[in-house]
Order: sequence, then structure tokens, then C-alpha cells
Amino acid sequence: MAFRDSSQLITIGEFARLGGVSIKALRLYANLGLLPPAVVKPQSRYRLYSRVQLSRLHRILLLKNAGLALGGIGSELSQRDQAALTKIHESLLSRAQEIQRQLAWVEAEIRAARNGTESVAPRVVLKRIPKMKVMSQRERIESYDQADGMLQELGKVIPRPARLISGAIWHDCGRRTRIIDCEAFWVLNRTVRTTHVSNELPPATMASILHEGDESAVDASYEIARRWIRDNQFKISGPNREIYLAHTVSDPSATMIEIQFPIEE
Repeated sequence: MAFRDSSQLITIGEFARLGGVSIKALRLYANLGLLPPAVVKPQSRYRLYSRVQLSRLHRILLLKNAGLALGGIGSELSQRDQAALTKIHESLLSRAQEIQRQLAWVEAEIRAARNGTESVAPRVVLKRIPKMKVMSQRERIESYDQADGMLQELGKVIPRPARLISGAIWHDCGRRTRIIDCEAFWVLNRTVRTTHVSNELPPATMASILHEGDESAVDASYEIARRWIRDNQFKISGPNREIYLAHTVSDPSATMIEIQFPIEE
């Protein structure tokens, strides 16, 4: 599926938009050795990132939001430190509602550190996503697989250099109506002259979860996200989005999908 190709490097500005952080923050993370660019061009010194590095950024944000100082995050990225995670856990217990959003994650990390195993449960973070210029196509379809075809056809009319990343908005997943209402889109990084009309996705606060692994298991990540939203007393304020960060036909386990739910208090 070429439209989900994750090999293309992107600029620091584009990476910042996708990650929901500022360019200044990315430069700080690079200077601290937490998230160096994939490539630094020798002459221009331009910093380029790989989209799969969003997984590492996701974990940095989780640790930072949990209360760990940036100076202490480096060791946690390379290996779990049970003592440090226990301190985070104790600190979170003394804080109010925001802490309730972090406890389940920290407890899972502590169990993984104690047992010497990898934590496989996806994690949810809150992100403020800016408005994004996109080219989209909305249709009622009979199966989720048809969304791939929509993206493929849409990608044919957009020059490759203008395509930042693909995604889909699920206006209706068909649970009640049995009709799937899908809006496939490409995020654009420049103006495109085609017969298709470009539009903008509005800014939103998103509950974001990364699904990493076989796409057939994505329902489990959806359930974790919905449960997290309910448990933290948020309301879903619109249709959810999927952002297709990585996909390899030969290795389904390398799939990476960001699931975003717009939320409000």
C-alpha cells in the first residue's frame, strides 16, 4: 500500500505538527539527546525526521506528562527504572483529577518493570492538534477495506511531494446504520492545483492512542481509548480520525496507526 509509505523523511515543522508539539520543544529534545533528528543535512543543517519517530515522541510526552523531569527521561527511554517509576506513582497519588488520568499508565509500567516484561497496552495522551490543510473525499462505503481504495485514488491526483500523510475521518462506523460514512484525506504540506477542492480540518483537543502492530487487533486499542475517555469524564465531541503513520505489507506487525478522538470536558 504505497499511500501508507513511511520511508519519506519530513521537515521538523511537519513533524512538530503531527506530534502536537512546538519546533522549539523538538530542538530541546534533540539537544538533550532524547529525540535526535533522523538526518541533519550537512550544508543547510536542516533537520529531517522519520514518521516512525512519533512513537518515541509519544513516550517522551507520556513520561513528561506523568511528572518526570526531562533530565530523567533519557534513562527511561532506554530501559525501565522501577525505582523512578515508583516515585512517579507516589507523586501522582498526591495530585488531583489530572493524576487520575495518569495512574493506570504508570501502574502498568511499574508492573512491566517488576516482571521484566514489555508493556503491550497502548497509552492515551491529550494533544492539541492545529488546523490542517487537507484534500479529502467522503463516501458511504460497505467495508472498511474500501477506504484504502479511496486513499489510493485520491493520492493519484496529489503530487507526491505535496502529500504529508494520509488518514480517515469515520463520520459513521456503521454500528447502528450498517452504512459506513468515511472521509479519506491527505494532509497537504503545500498548495496543490487539481480539480479537487482542498479544505481544512479544524483544530481540536484529541485523546490520542498509537496502535502498533497487526491492524486486525485495532479494535482493542479503540476500546482502551474509549474506556480512558469515560473513566476520565471526557465527552467525545465529534467523529474520530485515524492517521496512518506506517504500514508494511510484508510485515503487518510494523503497522502504526494513530487513533484520535476529539474530546471536551
